[in-house]
Amino acid sequence: RYCILCARPYLMCGYKPSMNIKNLSIKSKIAIPLMVIVIVFSTVTVLNVIKSNAQAAINHELNNVVQPVLDNLEDGYRDIYQVIASAQGLLLAKDKDAIEYQKFEFEDNAYKAVPRFESVQTLYTAGVLDSSSQDELAKLVKAMKKWVALHEPMFADPANALQYNIDYSPALDAEFSIIHDQLGYIRELIAVKQKELRQQANDSIEESKLIIEVGMAVAVLAALFSMWLSNRFIVQPIQSVEKAMNEIASGDGNLAQR
Repeated sequence: RYCILCARPYLMCGYKPSMNIKNLSIKSKIAIPLMVIVIVFSTVTVLNVIKSNAQAAINHELNNVVQPVLDNLEDGYRDIYQVIASAQGLLLAKDKDAIEYQKFEFEDNAYKAVPRFESVQTLYTAGVLDSSSQDELAKLVKAMKKWVALHEPMFADPANALQYNIDYSPALDAEFSIIHDQLGYIRELIAVKQKELRQQANDSIEESKLIIEVGMAVAVLAALFSMWLSNRFIVQPIQSVEKAMNEIASGDGNLAQR
């Protein structure tokens, strides 16, 4: 026999005909679809582990990095209004006990706000917020420190607190306006990033579901293919052999058939 490509005998020709599934061993015919199923399940498992790790990282960022900072900002916002309340209470205080109480409220709240606002820096360090807005945080902290410092003389000299408040009210209002604007801006930045992270977490969950669904579909198709393959190239040939042997055994079979 000669090769139709080069007209040389097959033994001398380098061309090898493509593999036919009929020529495979029974072991190979069974192993191929099983290998496909194993590969599918392995791939699905690996992809889901990757997605799960990504989702865990996002959840960690949301719960352990972003949320504590938001809580600190809320507490700092409350501290500001506690300072305002204590300043107003000082102006209305009539006795020493009332004055001491308002001084305690001021000291208990005024010096907590700055560290709470400074906790936003952890979001820049972690890469959650873009460093381009870091100057806005510095502006907030600076205004907060100045605003607290403007209140200190009032509580240091309660007897002249009313006049001090009149004289420095414009300066206090100016710093408070900066604090209010900067705090709102930073909170909005964090809220936007929080929304993005939550969307990423939801997308990761949906992608994991899709991977599982596609993997299961491919596995089912591979199982059906395995059943067809077994029936077509294993069961049917065995049945043919059985039929042929029965015919030979009955004396009517063709003894020359392979």
